[in-house]
Amino acid sequence: MQLDANCLVITISLFTVCSSLLLYFLLSFPFLSFLSPRDLLHYSQHNDIDYDTTCILIIGYKPVSDKASTSDSPLPCIIQFEYMKEFMKDTLMAYGTPEKESEICADVLIEADKRGIDSHGIGRLKPIYCDRMDQGILSSFKPITIIKECETSALVDGGLGLGLYIGPHCMQMAIDKAKKYGVGFVAVQNSTHYGIAGYYATMASQQGCVGFTGTNARPSIAPTFGVEPMMGTNPLCFGIPTNDGFDFVIDCATSVNQRGKIERYAREGKDTPRGAVIDNNGVERTDTIGILKDMVKGTCALTPVGGAGDEMGGYKGIFCIYFYLFVCSFVFLSSSLFYGESI
Repeated sequence: MQLDANCLVITISLFTVCSSLLLYFLLSFPFLSFLSPRDLLHYSQHNDIDYDTTCILIIGYKPVSDKASTSDSPLPCIIQFEYMKEFMKDTLMAYGTPEKESEICADVLIEADKRGIDSHGIGRLKPIYCDRMDQGILSSFKPITIIKECETSALVDGGLGLGLYIGPHCMQMAIDKAKKYGVGFVAVQNSTHYGIAGYYATMASQQGCVGFTGTNARPSIAPTFGVEPMMGTNPLCFGIPTNDGFDFVIDCATSVNQRGKIERYAREGKDTPRGAVIDNNGVERTDTIGILKDMVKGTCALTPVGGAGDEMGGYKGIFCIYFYLFVCSFVFLSSSLFYGESI
């Protein structure tokens, strides 16, 4: 199993943008498959939780046609965001993550669901974090070690702990440096999947800084005119404060789609849009379940922003990916070609 190995966080000096910008995050309702309404209701009967009545999401609902029988279909179950956050926190604590770090991890995950980023919220708790801890691929908790540090930068080792608490810690380091010296730059090695990149850029923008964060990822994208997965979905993410009631934040993968969204298509019973995935025969695939199986085998790959080939500018997306590969591999002294304890 290969993991996201390195991430970097950078915060630029205090800066305010006076122009009005589009609201970035829109709420939507995620559809989940690994938790049933019965599981959640059982959990609620044994836990006294303060509900946030303003934020809800829907669990276990599967659309059915008018003609289909609904007798075997789970009924909609409305669950508050705060409730789900507590559920995730308790789950991580059961794995041995300390309460403080579990709270931070749960906050990162639930923020994805609040923003409608269904691919990186509660739906990732089991397959990305719990399963990998079960398999010994990552640790429920490891201390964060500072390898090198100066006034404006630092190199940190996450010890292969949960990236969900490593990322916030390092971004706050960068923010503190930026507030004192004008710029803060923190690189992390031996990190793991750290959730939505937008969480970290927003940390900076909410404290009056311009934030930038990025990470390399396991090979899943085929280069232009290629079919073999060789590059990660290395995201591009900026956060800029404004004088309006919301900040400007952009958080996007450098691929047309990423695996988490394809997993969401599978939960919703939808086809993957054509052009997002190519197999080793050069065929643009849309069969979501088959795609997920073949991604494990390495016989199909995601396409970079712009798609396969050069007709829609796929080479532009692949060069954005190269940028992160080079930055994470060479500038931060941590190779993206190796994963796990050998880093």
